[in-house]
Amino acid sequence: MEEKPTMSVDTIVMDSIKARDYRVSLGGLNPTGASMRIIDEFGRDQLVGTCHRQQWYKRTGVEKTNFPREENLNKMEIGNAMEENLQGHWNRQGVMLAGNIKVYENIGEGEEDITISGEVDVILRESLKNEEGKLEISNSIAIGVEVKSGRGFFQSKKIMGNRNKLYARGYPKHEHIMQVALYLRMRQALEDHYDVEIPYFLLVYYLVDSGETTQFRLELSDGYTGEIIVKDRDGTIIKPNAGYSFDMKMDEAMIPSKIKNMTIDNLLIRFRELQAKLLIDTPPTRDYELRYSDEEKVTEEFKLGLLSKSRYEEYLRNKNKPIGDWQCSFCDWKEVCYPQGIFTIDVEQGILTIDEALAKLE
Repeated sequence: MEEKPTMSVDTIVMDSIKARDYRVSLGGLNPTGASMRIIDEFGRDQLVGTCHRQQWYKRTGVEKTNFPREENLNKMEIGNAMEENLQGHWNRQGVMLAGNIKVYENIGEGEEDITISGEVDVILRESLKNEEGKLEISNSIAIGVEVKSGRGFFQSKKIMGNRNKLYARGYPKHEHIMQVALYLRMRQALEDHYDVEIPYFLLVYYLVDSGETTQFRLELSDGYTGEIIVKDRDGTIIKPNAGYSFDMKMDEAMIPSKIKNMTIDNLLIRFRELQAKLLIDTPPTRDYELRYSDEEKVTEEFKLGLLSKSRYEEYLRNKNKPIGDWQCSFCDWKEVCYPQGIFTIDVEQGILTIDEALAKLE
């Protein structure tokens, strides 16, 4: 008698994960599609956030060519489970006001329409311990909370501050800062609905591999608009280490300072630009590079400690080694945008033919 194949329970779970629409949008633009131009810690004009070409592909229905690996989907699922677990603990402690709250609001100025659709993870009643160690729960003040999970050395360094020479206590991801800033902009409807004041949001991180956790406090400088202020868990505005240096001597102009131009106005500027681009039949220009177009850019990334010494030395040995922006490397439409891989720009500029580019990729 032929033996039946063994049931594959992990495959059933993976099929369920792939089929599930984790968060259904109410329409409009999404906080995860936010971006803005800032002056970074080193005085450079930088774009942070989502690429407009990627958003064009997504919102015009272009089929994806690149998908997350199954192990990454599993990691995302662990993060989702962590959020549900935390909500259970907060509920048992009596501080939970609401969870997974859909928000849909026009955040534009005057008569313009910039409608944002998102989902706030949690709203908690403000709760502080008294001298006896007991929680005193407020009925009039609440705190918005966004929960993020992570893993690996980079997250431990960047977010938790482990071996981080630039931010000893860590710093949140720009993408998450912008998401929370939009919820701060939209929070008046939440305040009215739940009859509370929400003075700030907390961005809470859990590393699933190490069990480490941290939180950052985000506020707006002028009520529902203004500068986006990022504070550590003690309520101190986060600034980079002014004595920061890396393997190579830094120019005086590169001494780090507080990030500038991180404002609601700059978020709105990029959303306006995105709306205009979505009305055009052809994809907009790329905001990021799969491979940096000049060696000076790679060297600068290394000098500032943003590129490891090992990767930089590997690049010097082989200039075809793709050193570029992570936004391109992990994009769901990478092969649509870069059909000849790292040589696509060479093809577009007439330096290589398509056949020559494809031969180089083999």
